[in-house]
Amino acid sequence: MATLRSRTAASALLLMLAVLTGCARQPYLRWHGGDEFGVFEAEARSPSRVECPGTTQERFACFAARVRERVGEASGALAVVTHDGLLLQTTTTEPGQAVPTTAQTLFPLLSVTKMFTAATAVLLAQEGVLDLQRPIASYLPELDAHTALGRVTLHQLLTHTAGLVDDPHQPAGQCQGGGALSDAVARAHLGAQAGTVYLYSNIGYSLVGLIIERMTSRPFEDVVRERVLLPVGMPTATFNFASVQVRGHPEGAGAGGRCRLTAPAGGMIASALDVARWARAMSEPGTHPLGEPLVEALTTPYVETGARPDEAYGYGVGMMRRGDVWVYNHSGGSQDYSAFVAWVPARRLGAAAMLNATNRAGATPASVGLRALSVLLDLPDDWRAHMEGSHRPLSAYVGTYIDRRSWLGRLRVRLDGPDRLAFDYLDGPPALLPPTFVFRFVPGEERARFVVTVVGVGERVLGQ
Repeated sequence: MATLRSRTAASALLLMLAVLTGCARQPYLRWHGGDEFGVFEAEARSPSRVECPGTTQERFACFAARVRERVGEASGALAVVTHDGLLLQTTTTEPGQAVPTTAQTLFPLLSVTKMFTAATAVLLAQEGVLDLQRPIASYLPELDAHTALGRVTLHQLLTHTAGLVDDPHQPAGQCQGGGALSDAVARAHLGAQAGTVYLYSNIGYSLVGLIIERMTSRPFEDVVRERVLLPVGMPTATFNFASVQVRGHPEGAGAGGRCRLTAPAGGMIASALDVARWARAMSEPGTHPLGEPLVEALTTPYVETGARPDEAYGYGVGMMRRGDVWVYNHSGGSQDYSAFVAWVPARRLGAAAMLNATNRAGATPASVGLRALSVLLDLPDDWRAHMEGSHRPLSAYVGTYIDRRSWLGRLRVRLDGPDRLAFDYLDGPPALLPPTFVFRFVPGEERARFVVTVVGVGERVLGQ
């Protein structure tokens, strides 16, 4: 459920098969930007720039025509609300779909849900119902206050710094056999010491939702609706998966929100129009219906992601610098749906894109949304991470990393010639091979101390 991040789990599984069959005897790490390296090659060249001159409306019409060509026969919607309240929208409809897609068609938001869960937690903290800095064991009596998990704070859950690792055997957004929200405690697995690394985690937001439910004595979904969705004018937004108006695979696998365990991390359903209006409101904190302090709390850069320069995470909100402006955003994806939201406070503009991910043309809501911002706001057109900055000397990443908590095992990273890194799984490959590796440094140290992956966090053996 996260965006602008890595190749899919399916790609990782294909790599695993290649390794096990001897087709990839020497896997390499390829620089993607900042301290992020990937097992797969980053895109070799930038997409051609979209040239759309004229007024804002003319630029959008030009870009929308390109989008419709790229998306092909998938169902999708792109909505933009400009600084003066002008609504710009374009949609595509899958052949055979009973009702044409509009900007008001309901799509799964997937991980975009996190900012609404975070907003609910912040509002409750402002009212004194929650304390974001208190250990979560004080809210969940089934947790031992003396355990590492019990000492985790809501702030760490909201910023993905709790050290929680999602179970690679339970794909994000899927609830095989159902799942109650209270199951989050049993599913929570610490892969790193809290506060040491940024490690994106869906189960962390499930814990936030459980705490909201416990402390309000109300269903989590009702609290989000009453505290956030209705006050900001999103009455059709829901957590009821049956409300989805565009279907992916018949069984809807991977769409999220079909069991309560995944609801706080990725279970919300809404339209591109409503999410674009939310984004536009977020771009002007002084007039936001929920108040400027809420916007400030969500968009404070609490932690650098470590993947790229000028990229950070707040409470359910990612942020990155492009040209002379900051773009606040979040994306979400599964095998059959994807969603994206972004806003630019310096230009008072909000955008949202949704897509039925059965599209095979290579377009994603994130790429569509970001390139729309480039066209409308004259921002740098190339959003690829690996184009930004230069990496440290490769020797800074060399070492043996040991994961004693999760599924990564022992990983050896070494130089293979002067210009590339090779890596070996010393205990054999994990069940789900991570397609990206993000190295984290301790202040003052010239070599990486941690390597962060979706299946665990390895700490370098000092001296190696």
